[in-house]
Amino acid sequence: ERDKALRAALRAQEEKRAQLFSERTPFSAHLRKWTDAQLPDMYDHNTFEMLGIPEEAELLAAREHQRAAGAGFWKLEGDGPLPPETVRRYGFEESCTLTMALTPGAHDAWRRNASVRIADAKERDIAADILALELRNYGAVYGEDFTRRKMRRYLGAAQRDDRFHYFGAYVDGRIVGACWAFGSDGYTGIDGLIVDPDVRGRRVATTLMAGIVGVQTVVAAVLK
Repeated sequence: ERDKALRAALRAQEEKRAQLFSERTPFSAHLRKWTDAQLPDMYDHNTFEMLGIPEEAELLAAREHQRAAGAGFWKLEGDGPLPPETVRRYGFEESCTLTMALTPGAHDAWRRNASVRIADAKERDIAADILALELRNYGAVYGEDFTRRKMRRYLGAAQRDDRFHYFGAYVDGRIVGACWAFGSDGYTGIDGLIVDPDVRGRRVATTLMAGIVGVQTVVAAVLK
């Protein structure tokens, strides 16, 4: 029962985070559609949420909806897997989100790097630094235009909503890592973690996350 309550709380927290970027509307009996008008090509912001197993007609309608919108992808999210025959018929690639729930104080044992300094985009103008970090690591994969539009969206959320923060990790004045955090209802989700390849293994990630836990009094960290 305790695990069930925790999963429900985390789902509710993640839904509030999704509302920062997307609008949800009913689509069919077993599907709801999340849509981000500013980033129509953002995979995670434009998805179908499953409420049970959708019927064949619903899946066909969802696929046609994406085609009509000019989207080159479609994504279904839910708490359980689709039937194997549905996966084969539509060629879905199945994936799973790993969620780690941390109890208070669990981060105390994490190893840290004293030379890492953490900055919050709400308190310092580090937008250019975070963008440069993202471009270094993802620009070639996702394209510079998409990366820039995505970061404007996220950093904008950090400026307008007190629940959403974007943090940078610095070593010798150079940004080497970053991630964002969203807190509500006693939980804080941490996601989007990135560390430059040349400093990996130097405890940048654990120092960054432990710092967020300390500052935000995180009860749970949700890692994707």
